[in-house]
Amino acid sequence: MATFEVLVTTVSNAREHPNADRLTINEIFGYTCISNKKDGNWRYNAGDNVCYIGENSVLPEWLLKKCDLWDFDKNKGRLAGKEGNRLRPVKLRGVYSEGLIYPVHKTEDGLLFIETLNGNEYVKNGDDVKDMLGITKYEPVIPESMSGELVGVGFKPVKFDPEPLEKHMGIFNGDSIVTVTEKLHGTFCGITYCMNDAHEGTFLNNRVLVYSKGYGSKGLCFKDDPKNDGNIYVKALKSIDPEKLEKWVTQFYGTTHVHILGEVYGKGVQDLHYDLDTKAFRVFAIGCSISPTETHWACFASVAEHCNELGLQTVPALYTGPYDYDKMVKLRDGKSTLANHVKEGIVITLDSTDPTFGREALIKFVNPDYKLRKNATEYN
Repeated sequence: MATFEVLVTTVSNAREHPNADRLTINEIFGYTCISNKKDGNWRYNAGDNVCYIGENSVLPEWLLKKCDLWDFDKNKGRLAGKEGNRLRPVKLRGVYSEGLIYPVHKTEDGLLFIETLNGNEYVKNGDDVKDMLGITKYEPVIPESMSGELVGVGFKPVKFDPEPLEKHMGIFNGDSIVTVTEKLHGTFCGITYCMNDAHEGTFLNNRVLVYSKGYGSKGLCFKDDPKNDGNIYVKALKSIDPEKLEKWVTQFYGTTHVHILGEVYGKGVQDLHYDLDTKAFRVFAIGCSISPTETHWACFASVAEHCNELGLQTVPALYTGPYDYDKMVKLRDGKSTLANHVKEGIVITLDSTDPTFGREALIKFVNPDYKLRKNATEYN
């Protein structure tokens, strides 16, 4: 999964809010985060060391009180969620704001420290301080249709979740040739064909694993069991012709595992249904592991060719060409190419010169309007 962390970093820029005299706009990495003024002065300036707390962070009570985000009358936080303790993006006087800034202090000797529940603790730029502050990541309760009978396979089949562009603004430049695909709001579905090993209780003669992002990260996969017949991930696997799958994987002899990764989306999966009355499955990545620690991923053109062999659809391809930030913003925003509702965003891929397995970078760029939508679900 994309790394969840609370980093000590620096403010790259600060400016006045155009519509509010008591607010300032701070830029951290590629994020825009609004703060209020203190005694009429900016709280933060460019170059200041701070902790950046991102969306879907769950803050403990002491920190909510420390940041003046506690409602004493209601005995709960002022943020999102039942307990008012979860950070969500907001618009403040017409300007999008994401995350929260927590101050970093400096001693006379120039050492950095933060205030924690246990007292002051020294830090340095780049430190992940989520544990120091007691901050955790929000994890929604998994619906019954996304759970099921499980089997442990003794390893995590694959780790796959793009990092946000906002954290890696320098990764692309004008010479980068990128492929952009639409990021669908469904649920991650991983299918792994084990070339050399079998795992009792799994599919197709114990050779095929199927898993969600959350379960796969724990080394758990769905059993080949009638109780899982209604499971949406198992249904995605069964949408692949087993004879085509067996024939297709023969080209990967010499590898340990072959991965087909995609998104199950449509009615009954998340809050966005893509104008479907049922569920569908589209592939966004195909890769092969040549060792327990090294996986090679196909460029998107090769993914499309593999899917054609398997009778599967890919996620929508939107653009291939030179990287341009303004163009990425236009591709990110607006409505989905598959439906009359907001687009989740895009995935930007930088491929190497190897036409088959040579992806060098994979970055997501999420639409702010998607983050601000009401009654949102984010099941993994």
